[in-house]
Amino acid sequence: ADKEIDNTDVVQHDLVEAATASWASAVRDGEEYGVRNSQASVLAPTGTIGLMMDCDTTGIEPDLGLVKFKKLVGGGNMTIVNQTVPRALKKLGYEKPVVDRIVEYIDKNKTIVGSRCRADGRGGCSPRSSRSDNQRYRRGFPVR
Repeated sequence: ADKEIDNTDVVQHDLVEAATASWASAVRDGEEYGVRNSQASVLAPTGTIGLMMDCDTTGIEPDLGLVKFKKLVGGGNMTIVNQTVPRALKKLGYEKPVVDRIVEYIDKNKTIVGSRCRADGRGGCSPRSSRSDNQRYRRGFPVR
């Protein structure tokens, strides 16, 4: 699109070149590291638009909880588990079946506290969680 700018009287040539180089750098970074919806769209992720854009939040505020509750315009409610939960568990080395069970538990109980799911090496959930597991859940997951 920058090639279509008639910059003879309106925009300085070096400004167009700098903007073009900056955008090319942003595209390269996006391809290498990915981008968040807010970086890829000029739409504000508010209300239903945020849900349609697959955003974790419906505004500019950060997502602070594991679960959010959305009242639907047409009636009814929706419970959404924060999308960072499965990503974080995967990054911590949990296998997909365990991640799925933990997300299911959070969705049902609105908390991770009391979940008996932990990485047990068998691709499932342990029959009971230990005191140290529950203490770890209350403290939060370690950030690596």
